[in-house]
Amino acid sequence: MKRFFWIPFLLLLALFSATLLNAAVADGLVQGWCAQLDDLQDTAQTEDWPAVHDSLAALHESWDKHTAYFHIVLQHDVLNDVEALLAKADIFAAEQDEEELRACIAELRSQLLVLSEIQKISVKNIL
Repeated sequence: MKRFFWIPFLLLLALFSATLLNAAVADGLVQGWCAQLDDLQDTAQTEDWPAVHDSLAALHESWDKHTAYFHIVLQHDVLNDVEALLAKADIFAAEQDEEELRACIAELRSQLLVLSEIQKISVKNIL
């Protein structure tokens, strides 16, 4: 009988470990993207538009590398919101509209933080 106890216990332990790992990976990615957004905002403030375009391209590339992972572990509406905000940021950068770009970056930052929060283990997420 003891042997049958270990199989479900180990399965639950593996699932819990995978959940913790997923939360850590998502948080690490989001923190990196938020740092990129901070740099992007500083660059937009100096109105160095070629550098803004390069920073946005790097952010897009990093986001695109991880979208398959997030499509597996997240609801798609959260991903769609982030992708829409990235598209808006591209438009504002092309128009060289600093004020709108900075507002879009702030909104994108908050959406990314929501993405990270969704993955964390907390009473709010469990209930």
